[in-house]
Amino acid sequence: MAEGGLRDHVRGGFFRYAVDREWRVPHFEKMSYVNSGMLRNFVHAYAATGSIVYKEVVEEVLDYVNREASDGRLGGFYASQDADVGRGDDGDYYTWTPAEVDAVLTPIEAKVIKYYYGIESKGEMHHNPAKNVLRISAKPEDVARGLNMPVEEVLSIIDGGRKKLLESRNTPPTPFVDTNKYSAQNGMMISAYLEAYKFLVRDDIRDSALKALDILLASSYKKGEGVFHTYYEGEARIPGFLDDNVQMAMACLDAYEVSGHKLYLEAAEDIMKYCLDNFWDDERGGFFDTARTHGRFVRKPFEDVPTPAANAVAVIVLDRLYYITYEGRYRESSERTLKAYAGSAEESGHFASAYALALAYHINTPPHAVIVGKKDAPDTLRLLRAALGTYRPGKIVTLHDPGEETKLPYPASPDGRAVAYVCVPLGYCAPPTHEETQVEELLKTVGIE
Repeated sequence: MAEGGLRDHVRGGFFRYAVDREWRVPHFEKMSYVNSGMLRNFVHAYAATGSIVYKEVVEEVLDYVNREASDGRLGGFYASQDADVGRGDDGDYYTWTPAEVDAVLTPIEAKVIKYYYGIESKGEMHHNPAKNVLRISAKPEDVARGLNMPVEEVLSIIDGGRKKLLESRNTPPTPFVDTNKYSAQNGMMISAYLEAYKFLVRDDIRDSALKALDILLASSYKKGEGVFHTYYEGEARIPGFLDDNVQMAMACLDAYEVSGHKLYLEAAEDIMKYCLDNFWDDERGGFFDTARTHGRFVRKPFEDVPTPAANAVAVIVLDRLYYITYEGRYRESSERTLKAYAGSAEESGHFASAYALALAYHINTPPHAVIVGKKDAPDTLRLLRAALGTYRPGKIVTLHDPGEETKLPYPASPDGRAVAYVCVPLGYCAPPTHEETQVEELLKTVGIE
C-alpha cells in the first residue's frame, strides 16, 4: 500500500479503495475514516519495525490531513474529499501524463520523477490512456543506477520534484471537501493522531487532536445525553448513533492517557453510561445502533462495513474503563457483548476483524503503567514519555498528580520524585521505579508468559 496507487504520492493520504485486483488504480475519493485507519496502521508498523518508509507515510498522511482535511482555526476533522473537480474529470486531478510532468519540472527532475513513479506514455486510465496513476516503481538506488546519478541527488530530486508537482496543482479548482465533522470519524482521527504523537513525539500532533476533541465535547456532547452525529456550520445535528458515541469515548480515553486530565476519563465514562442505559439490549446483550429514545431499534452493528464494528469498539472501551476503574459493570457488559456474537463471528470472516481484536483484548489483560507525580514536573514527563513511546499493543498508561487527586491508585514516592508502577490489572505489579529505561522494559515484558 505504501508503494502502490492507493497512496497519493503527491498530496499525501490514501484514496478510498482500488478498482483493480493489482491495487494500482484507485477510486480517488479520500475518506476521513480511511486515512485515520491507515494512519494508525502505519504508526504501528513504524513503532514495531523502526522503518523510515513507514514513518514517511505517517508524516505524509498527517501533512495531508492538516493541510486539506481539517479545521485548523476552530479544530476538528472533515469528512471527505471528492475524487474529482467536476463532470468529465475521471481522476485527472490526481493523475499525470509525461507532458504534464515535463511542464512542471526541469529535464533532469522529470527524468528522475518519471523513472521513480513509473510515468510512461501509456498509463492506466481508460478514458485517457496517457494518464498515469503514480506508484513507486523503482527504488532510489535503482533510479540512480539507471540514470548514472548519485543516490543522494536522486533522493533530493524526488523530494523537490514532489513538492513542485504538489504546488502546480494547488491552483483552484481543487476537489471539494465535505466539512461535516462527524463524531465517529473525528473520534477515529483523534485517536490516530494521539497514537502518532506517542511515537513521533510531535507536540503539534497532540495539540491538534486535543483541540479537535475539546471543540466537539463543547459543541456536540451533552452530559447524560451522549454525542450528536455531526457538527456542521456551527450547529450540532442529528442524535448520535452507537458508532459516534463509542468512537468519541475511545478518543476521550486516548486523550486521558496522553494528558492525565480526568475530565476526559469522566467524559468517556459518561458517554458509555449513556450507551449502556440507552443502546443496550437487555434480552440478548450487545448494543443497538440507535438509542431507545430515538425510536425503534433497527440493528446491532457487528461487522466491519467499512469501519470497525461499533459493538467491537464498545467492548474495547468498556474493558479499558474496567482496567482503569475496576468498575464491574464495564467488564460484565463487555463479556455479554462478546458472548452475544460468539456463535456467528466465524461466519463473518474478515468482517469480524474488530470483534477478534476485541476478544483478544478481553482475554489477554494488557499491562498498565501508572505514573504518580506532579503533572508538569520534568521527571514525571520523562516517565510518561517513556511509557507512551513503548510499543506494546493494548497497553494502558495513566498519570496521577498527588496534588490533584485525593485517592491515588498507588502511593506517591516519599521523596517527592515521580514514580512508575507497571502492573497487570487485578494481577501483580513490578517493583516501583524512577527510571525510564526500566519502564520501557517492564511494559515490553510484564504479563507475557
